[in-house]
Amino acid sequence: MRALLEDLMLYMAGATHSPIVQAALVHAQFETIHPFPDGNGRVGRALIHTVLTRRGLNSEAILPVSLVLATLQDEYIAGLGAFRVEGGAESAQVFEAYETWISTFADAVRLAAEQAADLERRLGELRQAWSQVISDARQVEGRVRAAPRDSALSMILDALPGTPVLTTSTVTRMHGVTTTAAQNALPQLADYGVLDRISIGRAQRAYVSLDVLHLITRSERAMASRDFDTASSPPVRPAPARPQR
Repeated sequence: MRALLEDLMLYMAGATHSPIVQAALVHAQFETIHPFPDGNGRVGRALIHTVLTRRGLNSEAILPVSLVLATLQDEYIAGLGAFRVEGGAESAQVFEAYETWISTFADAVRLAAEQAADLERRLGELRQAWSQVISDARQVEGRVRAAPRDSALSMILDALPGTPVLTTSTVTRMHGVTTTAAQNALPQLADYGVLDRISIGRAQRAYVSLDVLHLITRSERAMASRDFDTASSPPVRPAPARPQR
């Protein structure tokens, strides 16, 4: 087994094949070696992203390949089963088996990329909606329509899709602004309807973007549907409940 793992690591460190082919072969080979009593699935999924990140495909976002493979479980199991064919390394049977698995994996990567792009598009639309709401509110207040780019409010808004739950201390730590600036900006965004106030303990308050959390929840639900749309196909695996608003 040690020799098999060393061979796998050597292949991972190279670039003999394209990133997607390499990730497909690394994942399938690790799952076939199955070196641990438990946790092989988690490690195998992590190796997918290790390869894709090292080869530069995850530079902008982590593609949800594992979620797609979990949804397309029948195809995933059939593809891995085909990969485990016995035969000579140069035989037509082995090439056909590898082609079956790599095609299955590549389809999953394509679907994952489409879902990631859709989420990015929806987040972009959400950003535009926030900007319009804030612009309208500031105009009513008699202020310049857009907040200064270096203001705490603007910095919070720019990072909000990646940090949808905030406290005063997290804002000061993340953005390097003063406590006073954070204490002013967060309630202001809540008053504009961008954030919601929630209690997190005695005399402690946090601010949350339900818009972002609900968008992520809907995206995760969609990826649990074989049609990637729960309106036409219900989730086939555990998924979060549908947001109420």
